[in-house]
Amino acid sequence: MTKNSPTNRRADLGRSPDVPRGWALPMLMDIENTADRRLIGPLAVASAERRSAVFAALAKLQDRDQAETPATIRSLAPEVLVEWLLTATPREIVETCHGAIPALAATVAKTGSSPLDAPADYGRIVSILTGTTRRARRQATCLRQSRRITSDYLRSLDLLRDAYLRPSVVAAIGGAAMARQVEQASEVLTRACLGLPDHVLAQSLEQRGADDLRAWVTRMLLRYGYALCDLEDDADLSFLRTGDDFRACGQRYRNCLDDERAGKITNAALGVTAYAEWRAAPVVVELVRLHDGAETFWVCDGIYGVANEPAPVTVQRAIRAHLRQRGIRSLALAHRDCVEPVAVQRLADIDPVGFLWFRQE
Repeated sequence: MTKNSPTNRRADLGRSPDVPRGWALPMLMDIENTADRRLIGPLAVASAERRSAVFAALAKLQDRDQAETPATIRSLAPEVLVEWLLTATPREIVETCHGAIPALAATVAKTGSSPLDAPADYGRIVSILTGTTRRARRQATCLRQSRRITSDYLRSLDLLRDAYLRPSVVAAIGGAAMARQVEQASEVLTRACLGLPDHVLAQSLEQRGADDLRAWVTRMLLRYGYALCDLEDDADLSFLRTGDDFRACGQRYRNCLDDERAGKITNAALGVTAYAEWRAAPVVVELVRLHDGAETFWVCDGIYGVANEPAPVTVQRAIRAHLRQRGIRSLALAHRDCVEPVAVQRLADIDPVGFLWFRQE
């Protein structure tokens, strides 16, 4: 049996063996057994660039008997194929298998010493680099400028909207899981900030990153929020609907409505809460949207004066009565009539016991 030539592989001898894993290993074993030549051992100590090129070739070789595989590869005898994979330059291997596509060999080299998650991911790289659409060109720019390319990175390129396909933005987002979260958050902002262009969102992500999406959404809503409430105003209640409303109300009442950390405006944009000013007195009313399994309804969650001080009882009663007329409930804990309310407040282990005072009216 002819031994593999050591040409171009002497520098590999000092490396610690790293046997390929995943879908590539069974293919390497099959090629090695068919050729009766060592392939896995030499590849285990090969450079990352060579390994990445071989994995790209294997992705093509899985269709070795099909017409789309280059004839030069189909015609190679197994033992010649092994020798070629171990001695040809990585660029030659990549371009022979996938075509002489600009930046392809360099892009494949950035996949590193481990195979991508699936053979099809190498085809995805090819389709991006050869794409002619504006989106494909943006994705290709990200590939060319990225330091490391993984299957997760490729999925993030497919998930993100066109405006986010900037190398710095994609790097700030970090991966497919975060890309999904960013897109979900962006949908919330798009609905709540009418006319807000995607490129403004992209610039914000580029500058501040995506580490704290809740803070990012809150910050953008306070600046651009427009359609934040679907409840109608009336003669007594004026609902907060814009970022300007929340900022002005937070400053006027010295509360957390304009605080990025509190995220009150984000709750409103999601439709979980609604906030209104009581026209007859300096009071803010907080409503929450609940569901009982059959229908959705609003409930009064709090009535606050300046600096979150309790509003006078007479004002609270007037507000709750008005809300009741609008079909908005005010819920409170109740107890047996024979039990003193003070005893319940002292002994009950239920949160929030602070609502018990309402039962006493």
